[in-house]
Amino acid sequence: MATDDTKRVQDQVLDAIRQAQDAALQAVSAWSDSVAKLVPELPEMPKVPLADALPKPGELSGQYFEFAQQLLSSQQKFVEELIAALPGQDKTEA
Repeated sequence: MATDDTKRVQDQVLDAIRQAQDAALQAVSAWSDSVAKLVPELPEMPKVPLADALPKPGELSGQYFEFAQQLLSSQQKFVEELIAALPGQDKTEA
């Protein structure tokens, strides 16, 4: 029963996060469209030395989430091993 309640709360939290993300994406998209209409051609930005050597935002995002997934996987394994080490746990299940 508590598992059903926990699952329901988790689903509600994830749904709220998705709704907030959708709203943010819509707002940024609308802003971007408005700016594009107001400024047909943006002036060229000054060149920053070594700017081409910097990672692109998509690359940084990919690296960040890859690291986060590895970290979460590591933490999950640790907790599973920790639980298995507790008294009364069947050592063959871990």
